[in-house]
Amino acid sequence: MKKIINFIVLLIFIINITGCATILKQKSVDVAVNTDPEGANVFIDGGRVGRTPVTLNLSHKHPVVLVFKKTGYEEMSHRIDNHMVVGWILASFACDVYPVFIDLASGAAYSLNETKVNVKLDPIETNLNDNKATEKK
Repeated sequence: MKKIINFIVLLIFIINITGCATILKQKSVDVAVNTDPEGANVFIDGGRVGRTPVTLNLSHKHPVVLVFKKTGYEEMSHRIDNHMVVGWILASFACDVYPVFIDLASGAAYSLNETKVNVKLDPIETNLNDNKATEKK
């Protein structure tokens, strides 16, 4: 019986020094990204992270802006917002107030709003009048 009580006390101590979500939840999530047409370069914060179709492993902590570039098509951007998961906050708060701050600071209390992104790229329109004027010269 003493071992069980010691284990429960240790478990409560561990939960109190960290947050429930920080311990139990994955730090990132896979997001499937695709464009129509495929083959667009994908950028985050100016750095190329792949070419569609691609699966990106993204952190829950902050919203992410994806930028899509493909020759002959207009540059497009897509923002993936995140939200606070109330369930994780309540679970942490049930243990103590301190774990709530740990989960918020670590970003574990947040989740991304999307795990699949599909973006339709628009072709760059050429002015037909400009082309005809160029052909006549």
